Amino acid sequence: MLADPGPLRKSVEMVVAEIVSVVASVDFQDPVALDDAVQRANRIFVSGQGRSGLVGRAYAHRLMHIALVAHVVGETTTPAVGVGDLLVAISGSGSTTTTVHHAAVAQAAGATVLGVVPPEGGELGGRSDIALRVGTRPKTDQQSVQFATTLFCQATQILLDGTVTSCRASSSRRTTISGRGMRIWSDDHRRSGPVARPPTKSRL
Repeated sequence: MLADPGPLRKSVEMVVAEIVSVVASVDFQDPVALDDAVQRANRIFVSGQGRSGLVGRAYAHRLMHIALVAHVVGETTTPAVGVGDLLVAISGSGSTTTTVHHAAVAQAAGATVLGVVPPEGGELGGRSDIALRVGTRPKTDQQSVQFATTLFCQATQILLDGTVTSCRASSSRRTTISGRGMRIWSDDHRRSGPVARPPTKSRL
């Protein structure tokens, strides 16, 4: 006989309520700034460690789907960062050593850094050109019922996905369906090919 679904249902409802509470508390000028920075960037690089890194990878994947040039820092095929690029750096603590280092390298190369950080910002928030501050606890100011930075990552995923939808809706792109899936093309130029830029040695 199956177990009573009541406790699981209650847990899920609590998790959803926490996410809604945190997302509602975000200053939406921050996601708007992210949306604008993404559309202006030559290429978008994403950095994050652990679970934040998984959220970043999912974000880069969706950017690729809307025909933007996106790279995950640390991959063997990731090129050097340079002027006109954007680094989206995600850290639930705001002080993850590797992610802060990536931000420093990107800024030294002339790229813009957008940090996705907790409300207090941390070292990454202080270093970022743009900071998207995501709450780590519900509006009740009580500790999350979830483990560690789970709530931060969930809310970040939703906010980043929201900017992808917004970016796609505000562009002039059209979609075509091929036998191997969806390909998105720009009315002006295709963004999925290589981007010409001056050589640089600033590897992330």
